[in-house]
Amino acid sequence: MAQPKIFVLDTNIPLHDYKSIRHFQDNDLVIPIAVIEELDKFKKGNDTLSFNARGFLRELDKITDGRLFGKDGVPIGPKLGNIKIEPNHPFPDHLKNLFLDDIQDHRILATAIWVRDQHPGRFTALVTKDINLRMKAKAAGMAVQDYLTDRVQDDHVEVAQKEVEVLDNTLPTYSRNWLMAPTRPLTGSSFPKRNPGPTNYINSAGTPNRTKDWCAPATMPDANRWSW
Repeated sequence: MAQPKIFVLDTNIPLHDYKSIRHFQDNDLVIPIAVIEELDKFKKGNDTLSFNARGFLRELDKITDGRLFGKDGVPIGPKLGNIKIEPNHPFPDHLKNLFLDDIQDHRILATAIWVRDQHPGRFTALVTKDINLRMKAKAAGMAVQDYLTDRVQDDHVEVAQKEVEVLDNTLPTYSRNWLMAPTRPLTGSSFPKRNPGPTNYINSAGTPNRTKDWCAPATMPDANRWSW
């Protein structure tokens, strides 16, 4: 039986989706300590990034529930893997001169490489939405993936298009013509405005009434009741 995969998450994953840790099935997750440090800078504020930063930290606190992460981490939930926070680790000797700047991205990448080297029998990948970091990971020989949970699959789009085509063929001719009419903003001279005044309408039963339901006018209204 294949062992669960290990995914090391970059900071932009919880900032993009604070419940992302529940979208990796039974695979194990590693959060570098550098990610926690960066999330701490985002948690104050009222924008979406701040909301997701706080939500993710609350999720971690709820999952641990007073327990220590330990060597193997703690279970995320039923039918899910474990999660742990990993301290910073340096690049291996043969990569020490590959990146000269001491920045959080490089710390996260170095930690991901360290985690991979500690589990030679398991697939390990860094998950990030940062294209530059993905390029650096590939240069360092580290498996890297984008976070794709929020993307619409092409086959779903194709099915939706076919459903629209079938629906279009079943509509009456006048409905199809109305749906395919050129669109333009209904403002200014292109949108008719009706002045107040009583108008007789024909309802679905064929009898006159004075309601504003969707029905045809019994007679054409006077020209002075409309402005174009």
